[in-house]
Amino acid sequence: MPPAFNDSSACQGIPPLPALLEHGNKYFMVYHRHDIPRTPNGLLRQVCADLMEIDADGNIKKVIPTHEGIGALATKTETSTNLAFTRPVKADSFYRDTLRNHEYKPEYAVDDNNATLWRPADNKMGHTLSIDLGSVQPVRRIATQFEYATWYYQYLLETSTDGENWAVFSDRRENTRWGSPMIDRNDVNARYVRLTITGVQKPGIFGAVWNIKVYSEDRVGDYEQLADEGFNNFVSSQAIAGPAQAYRRTSADSTEPLISVTADDLALNSATLRLMNSGSLGGYFAPMKTSPAVKTIDGRKAIYFSGEDVLEASFVAPPELTGNSSYTVEAMVFNPEIAEAEVLISWGGRGGPDGMTAQVSYGSHPSWGAVGHWGFADMGFAGKTPKAGQWHHIAVVFDGVVERVYVDGVLCNQAAKMLLMHAGRPVYLGASEPGTEHYSGYLAWLKVWPYPRPPESFVAP
Repeated sequence: MPPAFNDSSACQGIPPLPALLEHGNKYFMVYHRHDIPRTPNGLLRQVCADLMEIDADGNIKKVIPTHEGIGALATKTETSTNLAFTRPVKADSFYRDTLRNHEYKPEYAVDDNNATLWRPADNKMGHTLSIDLGSVQPVRRIATQFEYATWYYQYLLETSTDGENWAVFSDRRENTRWGSPMIDRNDVNARYVRLTITGVQKPGIFGAVWNIKVYSEDRVGDYEQLADEGFNNFVSSQAIAGPAQAYRRTSADSTEPLISVTADDLALNSATLRLMNSGSLGGYFAPMKTSPAVKTIDGRKAIYFSGEDVLEASFVAPPELTGNSSYTVEAMVFNPEIAEAEVLISWGGRGGPDGMTAQVSYGSHPSWGAVGHWGFADMGFAGKTPKAGQWHHIAVVFDGVVERVYVDGVLCNQAAKMLLMHAGRPVYLGASEPGTEHYSGYLAWLKVWPYPRPPESFVAP
């Protein structure tokens, strides 16, 4: 009979893809456990093992998944004491996932659990995490497990004896090495350790940490040497060392919209030959073939897209709209008749893998009528498609973890997701791409912001 769990929720997602391991006269189930809460599409998993028992009749008992596991079946490769384990810790912020009722608390960075994560409040850089070791003691090695092992992080490690005066332990602000854990060495006496994340390889990735471990002993394990050799061989064979420019957007960056277009300054009953972008990206949108007209509908001037018109931007999607970047799209629209997918704005191109594209729509399809990212990350209006023949304010807000769809300021759908939006692709108004999912309706104005805007800032239709 196949092995079974007594509580599938304990694995944070099924299937756990179990296998059996025989060691001595005992049997163990080896399986996947998802992170807490489970990353959309099962992206992040850990390998776990728990004891499997057989009753007197020869039946396999239901296995109880635990966070403790079975311990080491061989000699441990790390014999030093982790000075940071369960010590007091504080961060400048942490993310509150109101959709899944979970908080990514700072203490998760020192619990030595690969299913729990400290995540700062947003995906901007410059967030800090500080650990109190309890007393001044030797600090010679720090091991940091960032959220993604195969993308690099840039960071600064500092130590202090009093929590006020800090000295650099390791400066990795120009790092292009990825791995897990990242090992840093020095020889100091300290009570406090502070981590500041300054950059990431992929736009929109959080400066998040599974675990940070501090040791008074310095040693180089066999696995560390093997990892170093593997990384160096990979970089040599691929002739790469990571992108030259890391993503370093901080809270000090501009809060102006990237894209802001409006029909207000256009002449009525004229063709839209060039729609200027007053957002920070500058440039303009121009028709690819036919030109949308400027008309008045229900008392408001608007650009009318006939269902064949497409406006292409003079710029491509910037880093702020690629990867897992946060954004807000707001549009004031009037759609006389609603088809399955009518795209207002798109960037990132079409095609997979999942989560690679980006388009905001006013369509009726239940799965992708509101948002298209390709695959699991698509969303509809959840049965609340805005009524045809009326002005509506539509907004899509993504904070790097949860994407939300609003109609006239009211939340109508939301989902957790991780995106990998293509970089450098064309930006279109009125279609996902020329000839595909055209919009047939009126657009009074549209704005795109490089951060999640609160719904209380939205305007009434």
